[in-house]
Amino acid sequence: MVYLYAGLGVAMLAGIMAIFEMGLSLTGRSLLPSPTDSYLVSRDIKERDQRLLRVLADREALPSTLSGLEICQALELSDEFKDDWPFSPAQEASERLFPGSCVMNAGSHRVLVRPDALNSDRSYQLYSCVLQGSDQLCLFEKENRNEGNS
Repeated sequence: MVYLYAGLGVAMLAGIMAIFEMGLSLTGRSLLPSPTDSYLVSRDIKERDQRLLRVLADREALPSTLSGLEICQALELSDEFKDDWPFSPAQEASERLFPGSCVMNAGSHRVLVRPDALNSDRSYQLYSCVLQGSDQLCLFEKENRNEGNS
């Protein structure tokens, strides 16, 4: 009889906690701590992306007619990165997913720059992430790859 009451107590407590967690998820909160985003923690990566954005916004430094590896080479030769180019071309380019793109890595920092065909105000789009563990692709690349297979 004791085991029956103990089992019912555990079941009730689990049900109450599940209801509590569902209520918190409706407001966007959780009892469980969310994992830290290593992109937001790293100051160097954010500064590197800001420098890239400055070069990408300067139409004189980077003409809007470039594509693929030409974009990477023009970024490397820009005044902003003259003596401090941290990137190397990525092993696997996302050419099928992002046509005309330039993909670079600097350690775990992965950057993809592609021509912006939709917006005439901007010449290029910048995608950036920090690779986690043994990942070789950013989340946005994985999501696009899955959409392409569907």
